[in-house]
Amino acid sequence: MKFRQAQMFEYALSIFPERLSQNGATGLPTYKIIWRVGNELIVANTYQVNSFNTPFTKHVRSDGEVVSDTWTVDGEDSDLYLTRKIWFDNYENPFNNPSEIYRTPSLLLSELVRYYSDLNVNENTEENILFNVKLLKSNTELPFLLVDSDVELVPVSLISEN
Repeated sequence: MKFRQAQMFEYALSIFPERLSQNGATGLPTYKIIWRVGNELIVANTYQVNSFNTPFTKHVRSDGEVVSDTWTVDGEDSDLYLTRKIWFDNYENPFNNPSEIYRTPSLLLSELVRYYSDLNVNENTEENILFNVKLLKSNTELPFLLVDSDVELVPVSLISEN
């Protein structure tokens, strides 16, 4: 998937614990995505979040000031709105058990791939940076990695941070 699709894929993963904890679930694991980029396996975030867990993009204005633009979930054309809508359409049904899916990483990854790997995105943040990068083969850690917008990121596994 392209970079923006990967961002929405990661965002979809973050919706699960957010919604499950709002419904009373506790002790939820926190997952990181293992991505295949070319011949490398890496763990990385495709975006940053603020203290409210809202994705944002930083950029420098023409006057030199660094500003953060929070991504909007408003409007049906918003990628975040679409990502959340897919989640609600598939998991807010009283007969579904998203908690069981979330607690089983192989099922969770399969569900994310099923619903989000071919997501038709509308927006571009113009920031193609991976954050908190760890290259698994060499055990190298980088604070960030600039990538091309057409880079192919393939989710291959999930690991728990706890």
